[in-house]
Amino acid sequence: MAVLICLRGSRVKSADRLPGLLVFDASYTLDQIRDRGLEHALKSNECGDLFGQVWTVHPLVGAEEGQGVSQRIRVSTIDSRHTYIEVSVTGGRGSTSTPRTSFAVSQVRLIGHVRHLIKTGAVSMVRSTDPYYLGLLGYLVARCARLPFVVRVRSNGDFRYESTGG
Repeated sequence: MAVLICLRGSRVKSADRLPGLLVFDASYTLDQIRDRGLEHALKSNECGDLFGQVWTVHPLVGAEEGQGVSQRIRVSTIDSRHTYIEVSVTGGRGSTSTPRTSFAVSQVRLIGHVRHLIKTGAVSMVRSTDPYYLGLLGYLVARCARLPFVVRVRSNGDFRYESTGG
């Protein structure tokens, strides 16, 4: 028996396949997550068995000194259900003499990569971890793809910045 589910304007999904989640999160690079033993935080994005596949996207790698990756887009498989995508704002070249141009080009590459992912039909929902740049990026991706969009605000960022200085 085939049951079909339609998610607000997105492609019709088969009930045989669990929904997929695309998460925009710039909290930590994958190297930082592994160094600090925070893999459990990535696994929590799966929400138990709610999502069959999760793609976590860090679109701003290299914006902070010492966080660069050598590739323009680095795709790492965490496990069979989770993929971590890091986008270098410097184009994988370390520091650059044209940072604004490199940033714009990196984000265009990101949109192309995400667009390809969405075209496969595996993404059912988009989530961002802040209401600022990631929120805007997630909203635009979700809106263009006609997918549901969620912003998860984990803390009061202004208060945290004032009390910790960063």
